[in-house]
Amino acid sequence: MNDIVTAVRAKLAATAGVTAITSTRIYFDQLPQDATLEAIVLELRDTDKQDRSTNGIGSMFKSYVNVILYAGTQAERYALAAAVHTALEKTSGTWGSTTVTLSLVEQQHDLTVPPRDGSEAFQLVRVLVCAIFHN
Repeated sequence: MNDIVTAVRAKLAATAGVTAITSTRIYFDQLPQDATLEAIVLELRDTDKQDRSTNGIGSMFKSYVNVILYAGTQAERYALAAAVHTALEKTSGTWGSTTVTLSLVEQQHDLTVPPRDGSEAFQLVRVLVCAIFHN
């Protein structure tokens, strides 16, 4: 697994507001078939190296990570989105073994996903696209 995605998972797993809603249900790449909601899926979109050696800062990476939130109700989706937004918007620090200089939530959009089992239990989804500057 990519280090920055692992770092985002570490940050979210260490955030009480997030784990109060999801417990340990933070997954990589896809939601398991029979996952209990509420849950989070993380996926790496892109990583670019940012060379800042001319101004003395040195090199860093800019990664885009999709943070996909799954919920059973609108209220749960909004509560989880608020907790994740607080954890990742304009924050920095050491996340796992990665030093994050700045994290920004650049986009958010909502989706309604039809159930896989043919039932009428739609999943309510919010996707947050985070830009993360890191070592």
